[in-house]
Amino acid sequence: MPKESIYRYILRMSEKHPGRPYRFQNPMAGKDDVSQVLWGEKLFFPLREKIALDLVDLVIPCLPAQSPSKVLLKRLKQWPLFLYISDLNRRFKLLLSEGLLDAQQLYAFGMKLATESEIDTAVKLGMIILSNFENDVTARVLRTLGLHSSLTLYAIEASRNFRKRNQFVYDLAKNTCGYGKLISLHDLQPIRQEQKEWLFNFGAVNAAATNLSAMICLQKADMAAYYRDLELTEVSFSKLSYILAYAGEETHIQYFRQSGDLCEKYLASAGTWARSFIDLSALIVIGRSMSSPPRDEEGNARKNGWNRKREKYIRNLCRQITQQPRWEHIISIELAEPRQTTCLTILVLKELGLTPVFRELVPLLQRDPFDMDMLKHLLIDNSETYLDAAAEYLELLLPKEVLEENPQNIPEDKLTPLHKPDIWLVYLLKAMRKEKRYEESLFIKCLTGRFPDVRTEAARCLRAAYAQWSINVLPALKYACAIEPVKAIEDRLERMLDRARDNGKEKRYLDVSQFLITPSKSDVPILNTQIADAFHRDLTEVDGVLARGDTLCLIRETENRYDRLAILVTTTAGYVLGYVPRIENSIPAALMDGGEKLYAVLGYFDIEQSALEIQIRVHKP
Repeated sequence: MPKESIYRYILRMSEKHPGRPYRFQNPMAGKDDVSQVLWGEKLFFPLREKIALDLVDLVIPCLPAQSPSKVLLKRLKQWPLFLYISDLNRRFKLLLSEGLLDAQQLYAFGMKLATESEIDTAVKLGMIILSNFENDVTARVLRTLGLHSSLTLYAIEASRNFRKRNQFVYDLAKNTCGYGKLISLHDLQPIRQEQKEWLFNFGAVNAAATNLSAMICLQKADMAAYYRDLELTEVSFSKLSYILAYAGEETHIQYFRQSGDLCEKYLASAGTWARSFIDLSALIVIGRSMSSPPRDEEGNARKNGWNRKREKYIRNLCRQITQQPRWEHIISIELAEPRQTTCLTILVLKELGLTPVFRELVPLLQRDPFDMDMLKHLLIDNSETYLDAAAEYLELLLPKEVLEENPQNIPEDKLTPLHKPDIWLVYLLKAMRKEKRYEESLFIKCLTGRFPDVRTEAARCLRAAYAQWSINVLPALKYACAIEPVKAIEDRLERMLDRARDNGKEKRYLDVSQFLITPSKSDVPILNTQIADAFHRDLTEVDGVLARGDTLCLIRETENRYDRLAILVTTTAGYVLGYVPRIENSIPAALMDGGEKLYAVLGYFDIEQSALEIQIRVHKP
């Protein structure tokens, strides 16, 4: 915010950018506060009440001077208002009703904080204070501030004492965007026909949290009769498509009230009105929900009138419509000129089994060059298809500061959208390791990148391809180790240097072709244990190669002079990891000697600590 009061700033910017919602704001504004209030962990009630009481006690000495003290501002920073906002509101109301606060001084103080403060926490406190003084001026101030998404939550809380609160919330819902609109939708009770029609037509259309907004529009109890009586036309069908597509994007359609009747009504008109990409998306989402519905112990859908027969009917109907050839052209239009969210577009592609060439996905990336949903699609779910194209893309767009030899220790809670390119690079390196792609020059550059996970993944990539190292790797490791600020990564680099110098630990491969087993669902687990003797093995040989869930080979060493029941554990490539512990190998050894085929599955493992947990299973083909 500029060095002026937040209220004045909002007024000035709204004049410069006319229209509602305020076009100068980020739709993600207020996300942390709203998310915490709706879904975050709640403080224990006595603690919330105590914090509210203490804060009011800090406000009272500030009233005569009409200026917030440093102690008050510090406490607001220490305990954000969203943690106890309702308790604070009730406390002010209680003290005023008992005549224990000077109402005139408190009103003036609240107005000053709300309209003259440069500090957002002070503005929020001022808004809560003003909630106790409903008049035209107060309503105007709260509305002006509340139309900015970072403050909508506090305007809504402040309106709890207003006589026409629902109309106030409705006004905010119509004129906000992003998380401001989301919290407004959450509190709105659409009891008037005008409100119901607005909720259906525009409620789910949001610049952020679209799926959550759509879920609210579909789930509101007051909307049940509206959806029951809804007559589908070309326009209303498209509006319903939008709500169904985004509401069902991350949850089952069956969870929503009257969803069965609504879906059947929708599908009855789909043959006539389903023509656009959002219509296709809704059909895909509905069909997907029917394929893996939420079940109770009796095997029936949990609520809202769903059963297996109904689900099968709707699933087959969705499949018939979505498999028509006409959708190919509609999908290509959406990819060329995207209108829906990247997440929903990728869901449609995935459900239809489509993998467009990378250049067809570029328009989606033009909206957000480092979109996280696109990252998952390209480098996690389909790395074998898109790895080369994604690598070329990052080479062109990666900001120079990501790899400018400035390694930093950046904790997870300090990540910002500016670090999205770093996260893309992390998953590019993971994909390269998965696909066994060796790009030495890139790995060396990444050893001194700014983001810790980039440096860690680069080290893993190099370690997994030790045999391919050129003479450039060792000097690069020494340099990276010398400037590395994170102790754990420095230790990792030191171990790699030790390996290059030969660390003296055993490296042994065996021919295990006759011991390879393909796991079966009928296999029987018999023992959970940890591999013994792993400390004496050079596990750097398999760092970056092993993964949780990997199958491991078990080989009986009947001629082992130290333990006649010895069972060796190796990777499927034959690298020796260690033994089944002597104190636990009697039963597995007896089974193997009796002709049973046994193998192990890798669980938790820590290469640095030489800790590898396994589950031994009896193979039952």
